Amino acid sequence: MAVVLSLGLIFIILIVSEVLWRSQRLEPETARKFIHIFVGSFIAFWPLYMSWQTIQLLSIALFAGVLISYELGVFGAIHQVKRRTSGELWYPVGIGLSATLTTQPWIFCIAILHLSLGDGLAAVVGTKWGLKGKKYQIGTHTKSFLGSLTFLIVSSGLSLL
Repeated sequence: MAVVLSLGLIFIILIVSEVLWRSQRLEPETARKFIHIFVGSFIAFWPLYMSWQTIQLLSIALFAGVLISYELGVFGAIHQVKRRTSGELWYPVGIGLSATLTTQPWIFCIAILHLSLGDGLAAVVGTKWGLKGKKYQIGTHTKSFLGSLTFLIVSSGLSLL
């Protein structure tokens, strides 16, 4: 029952984001980060009511779901950003690896919150305000100092918890 309810909540978040994106209330990048932050923050607490094996299996299912969605063009809010990215595929991989590498729920929770809140908020802040100011390159990716500072502050706060 926990699995069905968890997948149901993720599906609801995807639907809400898709509706907001299609009605042009959210830009594609913002809709994508909306999903990133809310789904990840929810998943961070899965070990409190699911086994590690279940989380690993769900991460595989999420990976498959993203692939299918991409091929069928189902969730434009995830796939219609203007930049080349494969983050939506790496996200469930990170969840599965985190569930494999730890047996401590609090470590999993903090790791996934770094992924969802740290990365998600850094992207929102960096895209909205940071790219107008100082920026730098990592490979082919442009990063902003303000976005990186946001990640540092969020990650520091999570680590202090």
